Amino acid sequence: MQTDGAGCACNLITVRASAAILAFGIAMVIVCPRADAASTGAGLFIANQPAPWVENHVEIDVRMGVAHGVVTQTFRNTTDRAAEAVYVFPLPTGAAVTAMRVDVAGRTIQATILPRPAAQRAYETAVQGGKAAALTERERPGVYTQSIAPVPAGGEVAITLTWQARLDRKGGAWELAHPMVVGPRFVAGVATGAPTRGGGTAVDTDRAPDASRVTPPAGNGATTPFTFTLRLDDAGVIESPTHELDLTTAPGDDKAARVARVTDDRGSRELVVRWRGRATSGVRAVAEPAGKGAYIAVLVEREPELERPRTTPRTWLVAIDRSASLDGAAAAQARAVARGVVGLLRDDDQLAVVAIGERPRFVRATAAERRRAADRIDRMPTGTGDLTAGLGVTLGATPRSSSTSVVLVTDGLVADDTAAIARAAGAGVVVHAVGVGNAPNRWLLEAIALRTGGTMQVVTSPDDAGLIAAALARAEPPQPVTIDWRKPSVEDAEPVRALALAGGATLVVAVDRKGVPSGEVEVVIGARKLRAPITRISGNALATEWARQRVTRLWAAGELDAATRLAVERGIVAPTTALVAVAEGPGGDAVRSTVTVPVPLPAGMRRETLGRARGDVDDVTLPTGTQTVTEATGGDDDLDGRADTGAGAGGAGTTADGPTPEPRAPAADEESEERLYTVQAGSAVARTMLGRAVGRRYLTVGLTLGARLDEPAPAAGLSLAFAQRLTPRTHVALRLELGAAAGPDVEEPVVGGLLLDVRRFALRALRVDLGAGVGWAGDVGFAYRAALGTTRGPFSIGLTLGGVATPEAKPATLGVGVEAAF
Repeated sequence: MQTDGAGCACNLITVRASAAILAFGIAMVIVCPRADAASTGAGLFIANQPAPWVENHVEIDVRMGVAHGVVTQTFRNTTDRAAEAVYVFPLPTGAAVTAMRVDVAGRTIQATILPRPAAQRAYETAVQGGKAAALTERERPGVYTQSIAPVPAGGEVAITLTWQARLDRKGGAWELAHPMVVGPRFVAGVATGAPTRGGGTAVDTDRAPDASRVTPPAGNGATTPFTFTLRLDDAGVIESPTHELDLTTAPGDDKAARVARVTDDRGSRELVVRWRGRATSGVRAVAEPAGKGAYIAVLVEREPELERPRTTPRTWLVAIDRSASLDGAAAAQARAVARGVVGLLRDDDQLAVVAIGERPRFVRATAAERRRAADRIDRMPTGTGDLTAGLGVTLGATPRSSSTSVVLVTDGLVADDTAAIARAAGAGVVVHAVGVGNAPNRWLLEAIALRTGGTMQVVTSPDDAGLIAAALARAEPPQPVTIDWRKPSVEDAEPVRALALAGGATLVVAVDRKGVPSGEVEVVIGARKLRAPITRISGNALATEWARQRVTRLWAAGELDAATRLAVERGIVAPTTALVAVAEGPGGDAVRSTVTVPVPLPAGMRRETLGRARGDVDDVTLPTGTQTVTEATGGDDDLDGRADTGAGAGGAGTTADGPTPEPRAPAADEESEERLYTVQAGSAVARTMLGRAVGRRYLTVGLTLGARLDEPAPAAGLSLAFAQRLTPRTHVALRLELGAAAGPDVEEPVVGGLLLDVRRFALRALRVDLGAGVGWAGDVGFAYRAALGTTRGPFSIGLTLGGVATPEAKPATLGVGVEAAF
């Protein structure tokens, strides 16, 4: 008997081990799908072999404060198989792409503008049919996605895009800022569990539903080389704080224009070029014929104001972003700006210096307090990457007053841009946004400044910090600009309400449908009146600029259908339109590999620091009033952030729903939120939450392979559960279980149960399940279930114990289970 018992025990152990090994193998197949595209090193890699990479050649012609650009992206494939390449790339903030051309295998394919869903369908159909195709989509103002298939084995494809953008003028100097890389972004919220919409490194979340489309992989040693040729029509002294310029005079008849050439072999920072115009007049006017009418534009260049001493005290809040992306060169820039602002305050000012996410405590800005503030700036610890939530805490406790100014120092690298802009705008105070780092999110910074009546500056060199601090100390509101066109037929001016900052510029474009205007215009800025003769020009730059501004305003006003129709009519890539190019004729074999071009990490950023905050998507409740993004293309897409775009800006102290409530005392439960926001970013628990909470409600399907404990027989089980997320770490589910065992002498080979499960996540990716309910095993009985496992994305693997207890039988199964959530 002992021998027989031992044999049974051995058989049982063997069966259990075999079942566990089999289940583990199935889990590995499901959880670890074959990686067709892994990005390592420069360029792209498929199965550890180099794949397509891209270089950019950019030509920019600047006239009347508008940049007209042509960028040629050359995709090269050194592998022995064709691939689809996806490249997330930047353009100047607010740049509108208006045309695309594809050159592949000796053929040229011209693109067509379509509503975005139709363009996506046309592209996908072409790719599946083996035809050459390309698709250009806009993700954010200044962030685009280029998809191209196929990039032939051993060959190349050239994509040529035409774009147009309005430039900034600050302190009397024009500035062209052209980013070369889309920086890593903090992704807040809970993973939606839906199929990702892009090829980025982050999943889509409830607060950033398109996060996967704006987080391109940053490859070790990856490069995206750029060459620039800039032609400036009205430039005196030209300089760049970021790159060495090769300056020449323009060839041909236009000897007044200057040409600047720049080469960047890595493409890991912004190109910033500054110049002062040689024009002596503060107003220029031009007319561009179009059909039977014309477009007329007026460029107003307001001179810097003389510095005037302040006579009234002010309240200053210096809020510094201490997220992981700023740990490095950007942190030094942030400290320099903050110290500069503090050093210029007066003894009768009020001052608070905080990391974003802390509540400010204001004190009189005496010499002693300014020294303490400077010391605190130098010792400020790393904080939260959740800019939206952090602003809710910090600005929510800031007194709302016309004498209050906030200096917000950040790189703005978050995926829920729109919510962060709305949070800042809803605070009811003037916010001066200061960008730091080599790839700041200028759209977010400009939109915050515009909507709150503040200014926007970006630190690009050590000399900038003091100049920016001085400019902030004397910053004044913009003045309205009024134009007398001197002709009643001039109408439909964009923007509707024009503003000009001291030292800045504003461009107003209007339509004359009855002819080409001549004569002169009169411009009123404050108490000044200026006149300018109208000069006739050729081309379609003004038509494009008018349409770009009109589409922006319609979109901001929520008139999405009208904005889409106009964008399609004028060939402008907007959030709801896209350019698609498809080769004619029969197709070949469809490409079977899709790779996302890895981009370089922005210069000065530390990979080891980012790793600690990567994927920090913990589900924290935002302070009352925080807005979340519900659509990838929704929100304040309006604002390319210029001070002259007054329409649709919503004023300080208002939101889409009306006036913002006054600041209130924090509730007790918000105290814990503040502590959460100010701890070091990137806890291990937060990182492994990625994909765990698939949604507030989700469906799971599970398979378990193992052995029966009551009898030596292999067993398998299937489960179907409908789950509800109560908190980020606690879920409940109604589960239907069916199990079967194989063997000649097995009693009750089929069992089932309906159970209520409680699932708890803790300690990195650890998951614990406990369930109980009603079961059946030849008779009605008590069903139970316990599981211990780990989760990765929508998949889970773990050890499961379950069974049914009836008066006549007590079958129980131990096995390894795999579960997928939908």
